[in-house]
Order: sequence, then C-alpha cells, then structure tokens
Amino acid sequence: VHFRKVEFKDKVDQMERDDSVFKFDFLDVIESDPVKGSWSLHLDTTGSVSNLRNMLWPGYYAYHKIGTTMYGSFYCGDGRKNHDLPFML
Repeated sequence: VHFRKVEFKDKVDQMERDDSVFKFDFLDVIESDPVKGSWSLHLDTTGSVSNLRNMLWPGYYAYHKIGTTMYGSFYCGDGRKNHDLPFML
C-alpha cells in the first residue's frame, strides 16, 4: 500500500464519504505501480520481521514485526529517482 495521496477513483470516493476510517484498504495497492518489481520484500533471519524496500526511490525502508502492531518506515536517500531500474529488472 502507498502512504501518499490516493489516486484511484474508488479510493478517492471512499475518502470523500469518510468511510476510510472504518476500512483497512483505503490506500492504493502496490500492485498498481507502473514499474513492476520496484518493491523488494524480505523476511529477516528469524522470520519475524518483514522488510520492504523501494528500488525506484533508493533509501526508502519499511518494516513490520509479524503478529504485532509494531511497524515503521523511513527515508534516508538523496531524493533522486533510480532511472536505471527498468534495466535492472
């Protein structure tokens, strides 16, 4: 899911109706990204923490401890898009 301004019409309509507070799917889904394969999802060696990285915007990381409400994300990049990604996939 993207934590950005919602772009798809059905999600925008849902936000305008104020239904989104009661829904878990109020953000756009990752599968709708124009560049397929731009997300990398891995489990740590214990299998209890999932790590998500964005290959199009290097420096974005997110994590979630499975089975808990512990999660977070941060960006520590230089703000430059990886234009070489289509050649890397």
